[in-house]
Formats: sequence, structure tokens, C-alpha cells
Amino acid sequence: MKTSKNITFLLNIKDSEEGIDALNAIKKQVEKDNEHNEYIECHECGEKMNVSQSSYVHHYQVGNDPKEITILNAPHYECKNCNNELIDVLLYADVEKVIEEEIFLRLNNRQEIPDKVEFNEFIN
Repeated sequence: MKTSKNITFLLNIKDSEEGIDALNAIKKQVEKDNEHNEYIECHECGEKMNVSQSSYVHHYQVGNDPKEITILNAPHYECKNCNNELIDVLLYADVEKVIEEEIFLRLNNRQEIPDKVEFNEFIN
């Protein structure tokens, strides 16, 4: 069964109180990262790191079939001096937990699983 293009990836997870709590935890972590952005120092060169966006790929498996979903415009820290990159592991642990739950619900509901999703869906 195909889903409509205007339906959000996180439609199923947003239907539960636990899902809303998980998404709120992601939103709070992003806000915290943005507040502390001025304090993040590159461990390679000592320069200030800035929040930037890039793609983040999450690998999962359905049966024996390896699959992946790309999160577009995902935040990470980047050093403009030495190009060192750093991700917030707590943030992405929460993101991956939400993705896994949504994939489980989509499989049970026989819904399509997209190859790509915008990071903003996790915080809006």
C-alpha cells in the first residue's frame, strides 16, 4: 500500500503518547545543542565548531534485506578550520529509536517506508 506524498514519515509515532515524548526529547536535545553551540571546541585543533547540516544514513533490516533511510539536513558540528565533524550521539540515539519504532509500525500497517526523510520532521 502506497502512502500519500503529503503524509509525514512519523505519522504513526505521533499517534502515541510515548512517540510524542520521544519526539519532544529530540526537539529538546536540538535546542540544547543550539544553545551550547558557542562552547563546542574542536578536539583536533581547538577552534570553535559550528552547527551544520548534512545527510545521515540509518541502516536497518527487513527480514534478510538490508535497507537504509537517509535523513536530510541532519545537524552535526563542523570545524571550519580543520573540517573535523562531530555528531551528538545522544541525539542520534533518540532519532534512531524513533526511526526503528516508525519502521516497525509501518511494516505492521503495510505502509511504504521512504528512502529519505527531512530532519525537520523530528522536531516539528
